Amino acid sequence: MSEHVLKLDPPAFGPDRNFLPDAVYSEDVVMILSDGSERAQAVADAFASVGAAIVAVGPDMSSAKRITGIAAGYGGKTMAASWDSPVAPVFDEVNDRVGAVDHLISIDVEEKTVSLYLQTLANAPPVAPRKRSCVFVSKPGGMATRLEQLAGNVRLNSVEGDLGVGANGPVGRAGGLFELGWAVAFLCSPYAREMDGQLLRLDGGAS
Repeated sequence: MSEHVLKLDPPAFGPDRNFLPDAVYSEDVVMILSDGSERAQAVADAFASVGAAIVAVGPDMSSAKRITGIAAGYGGKTMAASWDSPVAPVFDEVNDRVGAVDHLISIDVEEKTVSLYLQTLANAPPVAPRKRSCVFVSKPGGMATRLEQLAGNVRLNSVEGDLGVGANGPVGRAGGLFELGWAVAFLCSPYAREMDGQLLRLDGGAS
């Protein structure tokens, strides 16, 4: 592959151009743990655009509502909660209002907080034939390997990336926020159902 081809930017994904088939997540509930960052908003946008119901849990309600505000634009179900609330009642309320959680996404969240939600998801009644999944999004040196013992029968994968570093790699770019969102959505999708315990680095080949 020529250097010219490597450095071409792919077409941007967005509301009018989805990476995954429309409605592939129409029966799924995605819980996103984050502080409402742009990275988290990109992940919420990717999932909501293909039908997912979005539950946002943040350090406060305003952070969570930044995520549900993105998702609400697609007309799906949403719910916001604070992680200061006890975890079990949050899951109970989600079950009542939105449905059982299928996928847990943690974006730059401390290990102590993530572990409580992951353990609760792993102990929840099964949702056969689908297998629940969890994806950690972090800067390089994330925590996923330390939490594998809590995952149980939940598929656990990780995405590491510092989008500002990729320009120094052989590809010349690490991708943008939309591509980060779609990478996470792909890992939870039926098209990645055989992937478990994997680390995806978005760094333009720098590592």
